Amino acid sequence: SWEERSLLIMRNLDSWDNLWGLSDFILSEMPILPTQLASSWKAPELVKLEKYKAYGIPLDVGERSIRKTTSNGNCIFNAISIALYGDETMALPLKLGSVLTAAENLVPFTKYLCEEYAVNLQRWLSSFALDVEAAEDVESACRNELVRILQAPYSDGTLLHLHIVANYVKRPIHQHCAKDSDLFMQYKQVIYPFNSRFQPSAIHLVWVPSKPKSRHSSYNHVVPAVCSVGPYGSHIEECAFQGLGTCKFIPIGFDEEEGAAWVECTLCGQWVHKECMGVTTRDFFEWDDFPCGCDRLVDGEVSLKR
Repeated sequence: SWEERSLLIMRNLDSWDNLWGLSDFILSEMPILPTQLASSWKAPELVKLEKYKAYGIPLDVGERSIRKTTSNGNCIFNAISIALYGDETMALPLKLGSVLTAAENLVPFTKYLCEEYAVNLQRWLSSFALDVEAAEDVESACRNELVRILQAPYSDGTLLHLHIVANYVKRPIHQHCAKDSDLFMQYKQVIYPFNSRFQPSAIHLVWVPSKPKSRHSSYNHVVPAVCSVGPYGSHIEECAFQGLGTCKFIPIGFDEEEGAAWVECTLCGQWVHKECMGVTTRDFFEWDDFPCGCDRLVDGEVSLKR
């Protein structure tokens, strides 16, 4: 299986020279990533919707279904495997592909990290488990950390893992966390691929307490928040135009303070930003029909009158 092959490859890439020298060849042999998120999931539900708050799940996940992930030290990649494939079987191949892709793009990747986190760089890099004194040391620290990730395939939990996997799967990673403290700010980021202009629907991950019944449990476990995929290839609860890569909020991420309003398709249930549809919500009543264009969607393309 790809899980076994990935584990064998990771154990043999024991130095940066091996990783750098073989990355291009191994990537060429890796399975092709799915173009759409999974629409069915073998992983069981973690908790029912009505118990989200008691379990420490924030309300901003909407009505997405929270799925269980195995607590084997690889929960980030387990969660992303569920979101993409419906189960955890591709977690290790995703981790391997993420490291290889980061190694192939090490210079632009480290430059991106330094620019993205220029404010309070030291604090953010410590959350990546990178022990550096200055920005010029980031590249060397990333190189060492990528090798360490391969040597400890069942160990994750840092923001660096989220950055490298977002870049590999070329999808934003939208994090959710119920904690309001500044200490948990890193668990609420939307992480974008640094080398891709086309960014389809995000993968939603939720940080949850490892022991939800304990008041003192740490929020150190990651689970996926999933929902049905609409006709555009995006989540039903996300703007349909994200699936087409043309949502106006893709470059900046959705911010409720921007005042964007939503309209729901009365045919397929897909939600769309009114700005993306070019409509004014006050022109519609609750009982009005509002087709999003899914009735005219053919082979992933739709012609809409603006």
